[in-house]
Amino acid sequence: MIYYIIDTRFPHAFRRSVELNTRTGDDKMEDFEFPSLYHFVYANQSIKQIVQTTKRFIMDARWGYYSVDMIRLCGHGDTGYLQFGEGLNESNAAEFSELAIFMKPDYSRVGVEIHGCGVGSDTSVVGAASTINNPVCVPGSSQNGDRGRNFLKSLAKAVQRHVRAGINCQMVAHRYDNWKFEGPTITATPWGDSWLR
Repeated sequence: MIYYIIDTRFPHAFRRSVELNTRTGDDKMEDFEFPSLYHFVYANQSIKQIVQTTKRFIMDARWGYYSVDMIRLCGHGDTGYLQFGEGLNESNAAEFSELAIFMKPDYSRVGVEIHGCGVGSDTSVVGAASTINNPVCVPGSSQNGDRGRNFLKSLAKAVQRHVRAGINCQMVAHRYDNWKFEGPTITATPWGDSWLR
């Protein structure tokens, strides 16, 4: 199963929840057999609170330990940062270690996808005279520092699974069946390796 954690400032956040609720096993994608499990996060929530809420929802749904194939984190982003509650970055990524026990122990697959602009980039994708909520996008980079890569490595170490994020601005589809990345991605492993694809 895939668990979605969606910041309310993410484009079409509430529409996404309706689509996730109505998805059934008739879909051809292997991600789901039942309607999805998800919850929203709000600007004033700490990462610690978000992790505690996620644990509670997983247990209440009776998924239990080693039951989650993937967690998708959804919010606006920029280099090494996700606008997710109070903000998620390298300094607080370790809070996600409490979710490691819920992840299926398949160390060859991606366990966390981050859907936000430029999170894996080492340079900002927000152009001049724009904001994270309404960016004028510029291409990201994987060769001018380690800000994005270090964040992904920290999160991968915390959840003990591979973590993937895009380096460019990301388009948000109006339907749930398009969780594809725009342009190259960075994948980081719990052991400190990473690669661009």
